[in-house]
Amino acid sequence: MVDFDCDVKFTIMKFTLNACINGFLQSEESLSGNFTKQQLKLISQVKPGGTVIISDIKAKGTDGTTRDLGSLSFILK
Repeated sequence: MVDFDCDVKFTIMKFTLNACINGFLQSEESLSGNFTKQQLKLISQVKPGGTVIISDIKAKGTDGTTRDLGSLSFILK
């Protein structure tokens, strides 16, 4: 953030990618901050206008505690 006094860093520990493919909800978990091959495959199968939800985001702060960061949703073009 601009003009924020603290330089706080978080490391994403895990997250779940959810996508509706051919009418069925499919989920794949990543145990890091990176997309897995299976998650990228799901994203490639989402049709334009489809939604991808990233949920169960867990991040570790510099103090060593793990926090739940909630969910994000995206509409793909």
